[in-house]
Amino acid sequence: EGFDIVPHGIKWGTECITSKYPNFRFQLVDIRNREYNPEGHITAAKYKFPYADDSFDFVFLTSVFTHMMPSEVDNFLSEVSRVLKPGRRCLITWFLLNSESKKLIKKGRSVLDFQYPVEGCLTANELIPEEAIAYEEDRVKGLYVDKNLALERPVQYGSWCGRAEYLSVQDICIAQKREVKGREPR
Repeated sequence: EGFDIVPHGIKWGTECITSKYPNFRFQLVDIRNREYNPEGHITAAKYKFPYADDSFDFVFLTSVFTHMMPSEVDNFLSEVSRVLKPGRRCLITWFLLNSESKKLIKKGRSVLDFQYPVEGCLTANELIPEEAIAYEEDRVKGLYVDKNLALERPVQYGSWCGRAEYLSVQDICIAQKREVKGREPR
């Protein structure tokens, strides 16, 4: 199951994946985002994922939270936790601000110049913040705790800020939904 706010992403998924593997389904959702869907009718801060509680073994969001405001991230991370089965994992990418990334930004090594404060985070575009948003790493780690998600391993830092060693472009967090006492994982 997958959803996106960009029609060509849904079209690609349907044509390239669903056509070969019919059990994969993709749907377009009309969530407002100033960068990718400015005319959208639903706010991401109030959007409820169209799936039942505890229904997924694995959830991933790539290049999603890097384009969302804090209240939207908070809701989506709550939804990730809600639909994820206890003991199962999620993978989410971010632009995380820490001493290393801030230092590299200041040196001009980053491909994104996060310099404009917006709602407790930084954006590279003052007029359309959702173009690229970076969050303080400690704040993100606190969000995971608040949403009953435990980071499984150290963050896999990305190349976006000019690091010499990296796994991907964006920073990757892998977390596991904590078991609820008295319940066994499904």
